Amino acid sequence: MQLIGTHLSHTINLPLITTLSEPHAQDQREFGRDLRMVNAQHMFQALEVPQRVLLIDDVITTGSTLYAAQKALHDAGCESRIATIARV
Repeated sequence: MQLIGTHLSHTINLPLITTLSEPHAQDQREFGRDLRMVNAQHMFQALEVPQRVLLIDDVITTGSTLYAAQKALHDAGCESRIATIARV
């Protein structure tokens, strides 16, 4: 995602920043939707919080990781929109 984010940043002439901590949760690939939602709670902490961000992710499966990321940003006072590359 770093490469995609860097390219997108240059293309739209907006800065690329790291707004969230590294995820703090178990690997979710073997979990079903319900366990993913529980595992993803409090997965991220907001680091640098601008007024608005475009949150990008490579693949959305159940949405639990994106939900956790967007919630962390929202709780820190940041408005966010989501873009994903693929959906499973």
